[in-house]
Amino acid sequence: MDIPAEEKLKKFFSTSKPNNFKRGEIVLRAGDQRSSAFFLKKGYIKDSAVSMDGREFTLFIFKPGDIFSYTWIFNKVHNGHAFRAMTEGSFLEKNREAFLLFLEGNPDVQFMISQNISIRLRGLCQRMEQMAFGSATQKVASIMLILAERFGKEVHGNTYIQLSLTQQDIAELIGVSRETTSIELNKLMVEGIITRKSGSYTVEIPKKLQKLAALIP
Repeated sequence: MDIPAEEKLKKFFSTSKPNNFKRGEIVLRAGDQRSSAFFLKKGYIKDSAVSMDGREFTLFIFKPGDIFSYTWIFNKVHNGHAFRAMTEGSFLEKNREAFLLFLEGNPDVQFMISQNISIRLRGLCQRMEQMAFGSATQKVASIMLILAERFGKEVHGNTYIQLSLTQQDIAELIGVSRETTSIELNKLMVEGIITRKSGSYTVEIPKKLQKLAALIP
């Protein structure tokens, strides 16, 4: 029986000792020169850029089963952003060269990782388009759709986002102030399009959310 690519990746990293982290901790600092590939075993981590005046923009969020950082693994360019823990969790670490040899011998794993990178880039491009052309309503509606697609789980016909998110977390994903993000999220909740419980959001009416997010009517 063929072993799924996800299991092959997990098995490759399984011999490594877990590195535990707490919520809010910097897991990988900008300029960190460790020659490693990292596998997220548990928890969520965000890859963020920080401006000179302290404003933060989140480029990607990694979930269990993801690898990071791509720029070092595939291009041998040292990490330029801070990777901060959004929850407590742990990651595993392997030598970059050993990981690349593993990928050469397992093209199915390489393809899976390429698909994941493509999905993230598509989401980033959608957010950039919204940042350039969209209103605050469109930006918030769009990011909720992206989060539902990336981290969502179907529960009783609705999409539960399996990641606790603050208004600040969402604001940093779309380049909008926390105050504006709060106003737009409240509008969506008043209309029943999304709900929030214990810090996690659920998309209740995706078609309305899609309509609000559309740049072209």
